[in-house]
Amino acid sequence: MPSDDGELRYAGRVGTGFTDSQLTEIEKTLRRIERKTPPIDDVPKEDSSDAWWVSPKLVGEVALAGRTRHGRVRQASWRGFRQDKDVANVRWEV
Repeated sequence: MPSDDGELRYAGRVGTGFTDSQLTEIEKTLRRIERKTPPIDDVPKEDSSDAWWVSPKLVGEVALAGRTRHGRVRQASWRGFRQDKDVANVRWEV
């Protein structure tokens, strides 16, 4: 997620809102842009231990209950990919 200064920052994990078939399709989509290293350097160790990385080329929308004091998503639920949005234009909604 880009920060207010336009730099890409880690926003957290999304753990709900997926059906099994959606997870299969999401994995197929993301495996096409997989990379070996994270595109950012602010991922907490506990979140990076089981992660695999993708290039920041797609926009996903999540519903959330707010943000933590560290700027991470709180209770994030997957809504879907946004084909109508460009990665360069993604910002936190207020």
